[in-house]
Amino acid sequence: MSYIPNVSIVLLVYFFIGSLISYTICIFIFGNKGRDRDIWILSNIVGILGMVSLSNIENQNYVSIGISLTILSGSLKSLSFSGRNFFFKRYFLPHSFLLLSLICASIVAFNPEIPYRRNYFLLGMFFSLAASLMYLLRNRQWHGLKQKQYAVAGMALGIVAVLFVIGESFPFVPNQRLVETSARGIANFSALCLASLAIQLLFLALIFGQNQKEREGRLRRNALLSYEIRLKQATLIETNKLADERQNLIKMLTHEVRQPLNTAQAALQSISADVAKLGIKAVGVKSKLTNMVAVLNSITLSISNSLLGATLISNRRKPELVPIDICDVSQLAYLDINPIDQPRINLQFVQPHIFADADPIVLRLALRNLLENAVKYSPADTPIIFKIGTNEDRLSVQFAITNRLIDKAMLDGDIFARNKRGVDSRYNGDGLGLFIVSEVAKMHQGTLGHNVADNEVTFHLEIPA
Repeated sequence: MSYIPNVSIVLLVYFFIGSLISYTICIFIFGNKGRDRDIWILSNIVGILGMVSLSNIENQNYVSIGISLTILSGSLKSLSFSGRNFFFKRYFLPHSFLLLSLICASIVAFNPEIPYRRNYFLLGMFFSLAASLMYLLRNRQWHGLKQKQYAVAGMALGIVAVLFVIGESFPFVPNQRLVETSARGIANFSALCLASLAIQLLFLALIFGQNQKEREGRLRRNALLSYEIRLKQATLIETNKLADERQNLIKMLTHEVRQPLNTAQAALQSISADVAKLGIKAVGVKSKLTNMVAVLNSITLSISNSLLGATLISNRRKPELVPIDICDVSQLAYLDINPIDQPRINLQFVQPHIFADADPIVLRLALRNLLENAVKYSPADTPIIFKIGTNEDRLSVQFAITNRLIDKAMLDGDIFARNKRGVDSRYNGDGLGLFIVSEVAKMHQGTLGHNVADNEVTFHLEIPA
């Protein structure tokens, strides 16, 4: 058997170290940041330290350290194939092989002079390769990658190579050198180094395959997202068309229905005034006309609330702020109340004229809803106080409507929510009144609230002056 100088082994070890460093740099650059990549880089660092120790083949303590670090490097590499969840039940068998490889490393580390060190090294490498192969086969992260097939074949060949070296070493010698300086010893060591470098290359191929798989997944998700965006845009365009059609229908309803009702209401009020001049003879007729006016008022309020509520809900009603006399608008809201209920309302204007920028149409409707609410939910013939004032410190106009309560329970919950009355109150109503008042307050950048004292409730509406 020919003899090869020790320097050849040292050069081979240094070549292997250089290859490890190169692969480590490539994996660091191209691998996605994560536990698998970090563990593999750590294993390469440990492997480099192990090879540095093995390069001093004449010092048996260094050789023992190198053996332990090399086995530990292989054990860490096997963990890189296990994926993110290390505690799956399907990993029981590879966990067992991993534990056996760590035991081999520990035996050599704590007993540097132990016989059969070479066999412990070979067994540790076998167990770590077997654990890597099983992790790779059972980890679903690598499913669907063509590179996985090559990695499985490479590890299988590595296992065969280790088993071949173990078999070639039989019969075992207690103090056999890890690397013999014979041609066969260097050939065996070279085969193990090449198998390790092949596994490095295969892991790098797996990283490239995983990156490609993730890129394809992102492209599919982006394509699906683009399709969903286009679909939503088309739906939005169609919804806007329907909303515009609904808005046009609302405008037509405003002109075709509400205007004739207002005309009829004005005519009935005029007739009622004429009938009132006839005195006692027309008492029956006056009562019927008053009821008709009340019905028309109720219909007009319901239609106005529905029209304004529809535009508020769709966020299409923009405030048209103009300088107005708040007292005049409040007086009109008061006159919108059924004549039979008007005597109950006590108007208290602290000033005859109060000017502010507001939308007169929606403000009038909001005040009317507050007054109608006070009439509806207070005992008959009890007074209602409608007070308007200003707050110089806050530069605001303040409306306060106070009435007695039939039942305090009617104020439970969010009374300003849409459909509140129509859903959970025993009193009739469409549930839009107080909702519209709250929206009108928001339109004017104002506030709306209420407080209860004893058996009375006061609604406070405040808008900037």
